[in-house]
Amino acid sequence: MKAFLIVGSSVLEEDIKALLEEVGVDGYTQWSLVKGMGGRGLHLGTPIWPSLNEVFLVVVNEELSEAFLNGLREMRDKKEVREEGLEVFFWEVERLR
Repeated sequence: MKAFLIVGSSVLEEDIKALLEEVGVDGYTQWSLVKGMGGRGLHLGTPIWPSLNEVFLVVVNEELSEAFLNGLREMRDKKEVREEGLEVFFWEVERLR
């Protein structure tokens, strides 16, 4: 299995959810209205730095992982997504049985 940590501007929330549905991911964890600082500057939800992020943790089996990774790559290649900011980290995981 692979775990994906996806951090993106709140503007991208629906795009990320659409990809999850398109690929067939049936579960994820989402943190909304996340503050932080990264390559696109501060995201604090204030009048000076108004943007915020969404964070998704998605764990998928090997069968879905390649399709999901390809979809995330395609998403990141879009100009409007690059301007908003989308970071993806992934690693191999195991479930405690």
